[in-house]
Amino acid sequence: MSLDPYKKILDADPCQESIHRQVMVSYYMLGQRDKAIRQYQRCLAALEEELGVKPSEKTKAVFEKISCG
Repeated sequence: MSLDPYKKILDADPCQESIHRQVMVSYYMLGQRDKAIRQYQRCLAALEEELGVKPSEKTKAVFEKISCG
């Protein structure tokens, strides 16, 4: 599974929350929980820096599932 297409999208627009979620889930499914958590942190930073907003409840829920699991 290649995450390159997702990374290209995020390079162009780091505020694509749905893509961040997909990358988080992908890393988690690959057994790379640490990378999934870092992806959430990237999402958090991008949304704050670019838009001044917090992640959606959907993104927070994905993070909670990954971080607890």
